[in-house]
Amino acid sequence: MDPVRDPRAPSSAEARNRSVPGLPLDGYRSTRVLRDSGHTRVYAAIREHDGRPVVAKVYELEDEGLEARVEHEFRLIHELEAEGVVKALALERAGNRLALVLDWCEGVNLEEYCAGQPLPVDEFLALALAITRALADVHGQRVVHRDIKPTNILVEPDSKRVFIADFGISVLLENERERIHDPRVLTGTLPYVSPEQTGRTHREVDFRSDLYSLGVTFYELLAGRRPFESRSPLELIHAHLARRPEPLQRLRPELPEPLAAIIMKLLEKAPERRYQSARGLYADLRRLADALAA
Repeated sequence: MDPVRDPRAPSSAEARNRSVPGLPLDGYRSTRVLRDSGHTRVYAAIREHDGRPVVAKVYELEDEGLEARVEHEFRLIHELEAEGVVKALALERAGNRLALVLDWCEGVNLEEYCAGQPLPVDEFLALALAITRALADVHGQRVVHRDIKPTNILVEPDSKRVFIADFGISVLLENERERIHDPRVLTGTLPYVSPEQTGRTHREVDFRSDLYSLGVTFYELLAGRRPFESRSPLELIHAHLARRPEPLQRLRPELPEPLAAIIMKLLEKAPERRYQSARGLYADLRRLADALAA
């Protein structure tokens, strides 16, 4: 796996092409653009007064209600006292843009970390325990993430520490169903949403919704693919509501049966049939890891 490059070092592309858009924010110097989705641009940057590497998410304030959502995300993360969460450092305004400044994490997201390959059981369990512990801390402070997926979980390849990122700004399908056909939603959020997040079940979204999304993520880490794959938003929604995933042990017969059962319990359609808390899930994963080690 390639090492994570320090944000202070410009990319080779930047060295060749100085037309890369700069960060429109006083007091910060961009080193490269990490992601550009039209109305949102994410930069690796340096805070000039102390040289601290940061990530700056810059939003064009064109959508109605976006400013309130960004401010909500900042307050939410800033007030969280959890180790496994990417810290929010500042909320800055620049003209008609709003920038959420986050601490830099020396890691890659889970999608990059796995590169589409199933993880060995021992490596999976170490990561699953760390992710579940971080999510339990978040839930313990009465926060529902709503967009748990591999690209929102960062892993430090050397230490295997994990951090949960992107609170509150994700496309929440229950409030923005008109964007359900957006390709970024289809490839990003929709494959991981719980049945209740589709807006078709008349159930409230709560902590157990995050656990369903975590189940989809864990299934993907073990199987090398998601439980439901489709290019059609309606087919994906139907799958979350009505289809059973292919049993994990059919895809990987060597998996311990208790581990496969834990994942399938997370993927139950009805919230009351899933794990009721991340702490309960962590306890079962911990027992399984100890039993396998013994």
